[in-house]
Amino acid sequence: MCDVKPGHWYFRVYCSNCKKPFAFMQDLSGGKSHLIPYNYRVKCRYCAHLDSYHTSIVERYQHPAEPEDASHSVVEKGKSRGTT
Repeated sequence: MCDVKPGHWYFRVYCSNCKKPFAFMQDLSGGKSHLIPYNYRVKCRYCAHLDSYHTSIVERYQHPAEPEDASHSVVEKGKSRGTT
């Protein structure tokens, strides 16, 4: 679980309990690094549910630079920008 900052990239998942998306770690590569298979054990920031999430369901998320900016980026689950 982490606090998000405008314009920064994060890894996020949807809680398996409450179904809300939450960022759990900053992506220091800016959405460009290759994700290796891994299970992240994280706690939901909304309902405190603790669960494991595999890399294949982790999304990369860029928090909007402005609160009203709806054009934030989400990169496909388990993939990075510029890869196929």
